[in-house]
Amino acid sequence: MNILAKIKELRVAGRTSSFAFEGQDDDLRIIGGKLNVKSILEGSVRKDDKRNRVRITVQLINVDDGFHLWSETYDRELDDIFAIQDEIAREVAQALRITLLGEDEKRLEEVVSTDISAYETYLRAMQGLHEGAYVSLNNSVEQFQQVLALDPAFTPAKLGLVNAWSELANTGAITRSEALRQGLPLLETVLAEQPENSGARIQLALFRGFEENTAAAEAEFISALENDPRNARGLQEYGRYLFDHQQIVRGMELIDAALEIEPYSIRVLWAHCQTNAYIQNIDASLPSCARIREIAPDSPLGYYGWALAYLHTGDMARTAKGYADAILRDPDDYEMVAAMCGFWLTLGDLEQAEQWQQRADAIGAGQPIPIVTRLALYKYREQHDLARDLAKQTLDRNIEDRFGSNAGFRGVWAFESTRAGDYQAALMPYREAFPWAFDTPLQVPAPLNDKIFDVIQIAGLLKLAEPLSERPEQLLKISEKSAHQFSPGWGAWAPALAQASIATVRGDRQAAIGWLNNAWDNNWRASWRERLLQDAIISQLADEPGYQELVARFETDMERQREEAYEIMGIAK
Repeated sequence: MNILAKIKELRVAGRTSSFAFEGQDDDLRIIGGKLNVKSILEGSVRKDDKRNRVRITVQLINVDDGFHLWSETYDRELDDIFAIQDEIAREVAQALRITLLGEDEKRLEEVVSTDISAYETYLRAMQGLHEGAYVSLNNSVEQFQQVLALDPAFTPAKLGLVNAWSELANTGAITRSEALRQGLPLLETVLAEQPENSGARIQLALFRGFEENTAAAEAEFISALENDPRNARGLQEYGRYLFDHQQIVRGMELIDAALEIEPYSIRVLWAHCQTNAYIQNIDASLPSCARIREIAPDSPLGYYGWALAYLHTGDMARTAKGYADAILRDPDDYEMVAAMCGFWLTLGDLEQAEQWQQRADAIGAGQPIPIVTRLALYKYREQHDLARDLAKQTLDRNIEDRFGSNAGFRGVWAFESTRAGDYQAALMPYREAFPWAFDTPLQVPAPLNDKIFDVIQIAGLLKLAEPLSERPEQLLKISEKSAHQFSPGWGAWAPALAQASIATVRGDRQAAIGWLNNAWDNNWRASWRERLLQDAIISQLADEPGYQELVARFETDMERQREEAYEIMGIAK
């Protein structure tokens, strides 16, 4: 398939989508319609291990009428398997009456060289990589390493291994720094040998994103897609990159283009599901999640995506249900387990939250997200000394950030310190993390993106600690200009919450309450306790009637959703 896909005159459905129909008895005309192709190449393989031979039967079917365009049978030694692939590709091209010229003809003759056992292990590794679970990804790493032990020159396995490390970092199983340490040297060896390898360029773009080098990341994406414009993974990853950097429309166009090429790719479907969930387009998100569950029932992604769709529309009961179903398929993912603690705290069930936190601590002790939810438990119980001590210990460890975890640790420390009236102590971790915010003259790094709440927090704490300082207002003006820069993953309510915090620091309490109500209207329900009741800035509104009314509204809604969660999850109360 890789060889055929390089021929410009051919429009070849993606490998992942094509193989989604392996072993199925559906009418070929139906399959052709789902893949949006005019011809289907199908075949069968019979191995004779005793004689070390293989018989491959291949036939090309016209989707419109179901008639054969061409067929052939190949009897070969197993050692020649990849030469057979090349031979089949050339004969199919001839059967389709495509004229090959220049570079395309040269590409058609390229042959991958490795042994059959390595290739079979490679295919299993790719399957685990696409499933995206902790266990399957770790298994993929081992399998790719086995392949490279058998054939150190097999480039697809090198890229697969690098990709697996990258995905492990995305899941939180390893840090981004670890993924770069493991993967970048191997990736560089591929690029040294094949500088135009589009798969390697796409992975390099992702690594530049890990390094927060946005200009280099975008340049690599563009270079890869100029060389291989129908690369579904490239379109999907670049689309997601643009989406996360506020180019939502263009990003989603690229993801849609990837979905047209690979309608049954778990990765592409996941990107489509996730991005639509973030913009609250649940009618587009849920079908993509359902298709993932259909083609990969053991993957957690179809259930996790379902949960995200409901999270961003404020349905915490179904969010918890989706996460629980995902955890059944990926029980080692301590971040999802910890998130269940957070959801039950949001819903107001301390008993359920504690049970999930115990599970998270058992499999993810010392990791950022379980610590975040442990702190949330302490705050819920009003165990302020425990919360302050754990926040300080974690900040002192200087662990790598995960989904804004360090901002959470600073926030807990600031809240507990301001409760004690020690405003300078509250500022201490912010001075270390954001020295530029305290320097004179003020020089702001751009863009602020996910640092906006930190900057507003600094402004609020500085105003408490140094009432006559002009710096708080300077920081607030910067934050106002950046309030639209949130990645959509933060939720449609994030800009309103930022504006509420800015208005609170300025002393405009009614405006602040108005912005909080705006966040409510935009389906803000997740982590409402932390932001409304346990934030050093917003909690200053506690004596305002409008604030108290909003708290009561949240509590009533969570009581209703809690009962709904018990019912749909089968929990007896």
